Amino acid sequence: MRWKLNLNKFRFDMTLNEVQASFLANLTSIGASHSPSPKFHTAIVNPGGERGFESYRTSYLARLRSSLSDDFPELAEALGEDAFFKLLDHYISLHPSTFSTLYEYSEQFKEFVLATQSNGERAAVDWAILLVKNRVEGNLHRSTDTLMTDDVAATRVCPNPTVQVVTTKKETALIWKLNDEILERVVDSTELRIWLSLPDAAPTIQEWKNGLKKLELDSLQLKSIVETWLDEGILSLRNSPPTPSFVEHHR
Repeated sequence: MRWKLNLNKFRFDMTLNEVQASFLANLTSIGASHSPSPKFHTAIVNPGGERGFESYRTSYLARLRSSLSDDFPELAEALGEDAFFKLLDHYISLHPSTFSTLYEYSEQFKEFVLATQSNGERAAVDWAILLVKNRVEGNLHRSTDTLMTDDVAATRVCPNPTVQVVTTKKETALIWKLNDEILERVVDSTELRIWLSLPDAAPTIQEWKNGLKKLELDSLQLKSIVETWLDEGILSLRNSPPTPSFVEHHR
């Protein structure tokens, strides 16, 4: 016997104990009248505590599997359905539900996979994509005109707030969101060092260049990389001081 549950009631930031309580409340008060469901009593309560608990436990664990499956789709595809669900069950058995939020539960799963699986780096990419999806997308203004002029003192370089850096065993990638599309690109060591050197509070191009002197990059090389990042939506330019909200977002 199956029940149709409203899983929209579960928030991403709920503790797993709260999920358990909400899940049980949802089972016991289905319908507008909030009265116990006859089907629930027949299938779970009446058979006795042990069978009722097992039915609840099975449904609750299915909820955890569903949450992790939604968060790590590429890993699931790479491992295959059977191996992926065996991995989920092993992880769930090792990590009791106390204290962690669903967000933290998924983050711990990512670390668990990285430490135990040969292809676990796919979990790091899945996690970065999840973070990007939940970040606010900036209003990007792309323009290379300013880079072609001599006076760039007032031009500020603004990183796309959704950009995530993912370093795996094999490569490093930037993942970001642009126009509701998730983009991913592998970067070399020079590009990575340039990105990591970019201050948070939207510096002017000249301020950024001054901070890059230790990398021994010439102006043309930096200009070429900045133009590429502008075209890809990784960076934007603003000809005015950063807004307080933008600075606060990057602190």
